[in-house]
Amino acid sequence: MYSTGSSSFNAFLHVAVYSPVIPLLIIIFRQLYYNQSFNLLMIYCLMSIFFSMFGDLVREDGNLGLVFMNMQYLVEFILLSLLVRSAMNDSTLKQIVNIIMAIFCTIVITYAVIRGYDNHLPLMYGTGNALLLFISLLLSFELIRTEKKNLSTSYRFWIVAAIFFCYGFNFLVSFGWKFFFTRNTITAQELWSFSYLASFLKNVFFSTSTLVYKRQS
Repeated sequence: MYSTGSSSFNAFLHVAVYSPVIPLLIIIFRQLYYNQSFNLLMIYCLMSIFFSMFGDLVREDGNLGLVFMNMQYLVEFILLSLLVRSAMNDSTLKQIVNIIMAIFCTIVITYAVIRGYDNHLPLMYGTGNALLLFISLLLSFELIRTEKKNLSTSYRFWIVAAIFFCYGFNFLVSFGWKFFFTRNTITAQELWSFSYLASFLKNVFFSTSTLVYKRQS
């Protein structure tokens, strides 16, 4: 993890790293794991915490660190795609998500077998972020069509907001961020800090989704 030069902001970055604990505890406390979406969200939070705990140790080894980071992203992509899919009601949209996941995972695994998974794969991150944005858009269209007047009280809306906000930022970073930021002197350390902020807000939105959810009577 980068040091920003500010002890208070460094402390916030560590809080951001373990912010998945917040939605995880709410899910457990409210016993929402019986809902498929929150069950997947709980698994995603546990995965995020696991990778955060061991990530810094593994990244000290260059090749092993790259393998670890690439594996983390692929697992994250699958879980978030399944999370969005579980919130969909339209069977056609669900099938589209299945196809996207199958194609993306097949391409990534095939590339890894041929070239090795211990390489930096910016194209995988950029493409994966774009696909997560697309999948989120599919769900948002369904929400607009079915829940026009109750978007802010829909747990599905906050799931979409979390993924769209965080991975929208990551997409800009992955694909030529200099075209999107007016200050070309922005550093990798600053981008790293922004990504932690985006990740923290993502988990705030996930937490909101767990709080606004109402069980069907």
